[in-house]
Amino acid sequence: MKKKLYISLPISGRNLEDVKRRANTLKNDFVSEEYEAVTPFDICPDSTLPYSELMGRDIAGLLECDAVLFDYDWQESKGCRAEHSIAQIYGKSIYTIKDERIVSDADNRLYSMELTKRQLDLLSTACDCQSRNICGQLDAGLGDIIEAGIQRTYTTADFDTRHNIRETVEMKLYEIKSLVWDLGPGTNMGIHYDDKSDVLFDIHQVIRHFLWKIRPEPKTSCCLSASPAHQWGSEPLVIIKTLPNNGK
Repeated sequence: MKKKLYISLPISGRNLEDVKRRANTLKNDFVSEEYEAVTPFDICPDSTLPYSELMGRDIAGLLECDAVLFDYDWQESKGCRAEHSIAQIYGKSIYTIKDERIVSDADNRLYSMELTKRQLDLLSTACDCQSRNICGQLDAGLGDIIEAGIQRTYTTADFDTRHNIRETVEMKLYEIKSLVWDLGPGTNMGIHYDDKSDVLFDIHQVIRHFLWKIRPEPKTSCCLSASPAHQWGSEPLVIIKTLPNNGK
């Protein structure tokens, strides 16, 4: 008896008939002496069910398979990304269809973005927070976001109420850190735990220093922002250039 291979492809937000045709094409074109291909529509033909139920059935079907084949655009789908994580956790063999849409040297090219100062600042903050979250530094990565959320939600609450909410959230974060990262109180992962985290932190460092350089005088030099970025990740440090003023 052949092993089963689950085909994962984006479905939500797309024309259902087009997706079904794509799934059938992948299934019919898949030839293997080892595997028999199974699509989400084989697992659950009724596509009118709620998303949560469809996703639950698909994941259950995936877990019954020995391998997973991801379509070339799987990363564009939240559901596919979840299935990819589950396949990794449960040790399934993972295969991916090559994305022929991408230029062959895309990974070696350099790209540019035009950003305002505020967008740079927000990008720096996002990179810093996500870098910390990847390492399990949830109290640091989510701290400001949680505080802002409490301030917005509990506008009429007194100090004690807000304080109790913060303490409850902190305990929940510690529970997550302990469960997911096996980290005790006051402990964190850091540099070289995950290269994605290192690359994001490098981006944050570069932007942070650039924003410090363009601050008006007087400005302090006794701060982290004053120090040039040090490369920790596998990607080269990003370069920020100021564009000529276009009068806008």
